[in-house]
Amino acid sequence: MNRLSKSVIALTSVFGLLLITHPNPVGATPSGNSVSIWATLTASGRGPSTILVTGAIVDYGKAFRVNSAAHHDNKGRYTELVLKDGSILLGGTALNPVVRTAKSVRRSQTCSVLSSSDEPAPIVRGTRAYAGISGSLVVDTSSVLIIPLTGRGQCNTGSGVRPVADWLTITASGNVNLSSTKK
Repeated sequence: MNRLSKSVIALTSVFGLLLITHPNPVGATPSGNSVSIWATLTASGRGPSTILVTGAIVDYGKAFRVNSAAHHDNKGRYTELVLKDGSILLGGTALNPVVRTAKSVRRSQTCSVLSSSDEPAPIVRGTRAYAGISGSLVVDTSSVLIIPLTGRGQCNTGSGVRPVADWLTITASGNVNLSSTKK
């Protein structure tokens, strides 16, 4: 696997979430159990993403890549949503969707790569207001990269090559069980 492919995987593995739904004002009592989450990704694709949560939960905070013990780990296969009222740990390898099920299209004429995937992401556990939360999300990932040209005008996919420009969105939505939470 070349470095460009690894860059795509690294960018899409960082759990940023983006989904526009019917936002509830903070403190409002939402109806139903659906939840949607969106984020502002960091420019590097590394580090925490700023997130907003609407639906059955109305909160905001940061998303971090972690290991199963919720310790920060840039190569971790879990995501911790550290929110104002508590945290939620989202599970396992489902949060590396591009690694498992990416559908990619590479256009050599334009030196662009389009990639998309979707995977389930179980809710592992929550803390404070979200203690006892359960459910799962579907994470949809889409990315587009423009690859630089070599001196001969061909797409440069060599080792260490960074895209000229990229765009990434990771959306998530699903249902949660809040019956045993304090929120």
